[in-house]
Amino acid sequence: MELLTECEEIVMKSVWELGGDCTLAQVVSQAKEHEKVWRLQTVATFLKHLENKGYVQPYKKGRYLHYTVLVKEEKYRKNAIRNFIQFWDHGKVEDFVSDLLEGNLLSEKEVKKVKQILKQKLSERADSGK
Repeated sequence: MELLTECEEIVMKSVWELGGDCTLAQVVSQAKEHEKVWRLQTVATFLKHLENKGYVQPYKKGRYLHYTVLVKEEKYRKNAIRNFIQFWDHGKVEDFVSDLLEGNLLSEKEVKKVKQILKQKLSERADSGK
């Protein structure tokens, strides 16, 4: 899966937020939620890049082009996180977690939530025999 530029990510995130089946004008409007005010042609260019990278597929619906999602947000997000950890922490998840905890990037509430999630996931793995 090809990684996206920051601008392509914002446009793709806007498409995901719209649930796919969206028009260029809708994407332009949604991008404003991410503090990006782009002209139609700019967003059209980013959508063409996303099409070439296999993330969206345009189709004609009435007088307008609509875009459907080919790559789900969850799949992209997991891949992006994996690549981030690989690049910054040489693939060591424990270093990534250490960075989060030692850098005070998480509140106490968030740390407790992470502990709960880990406990639950470990329990699920044990129950499934993994």
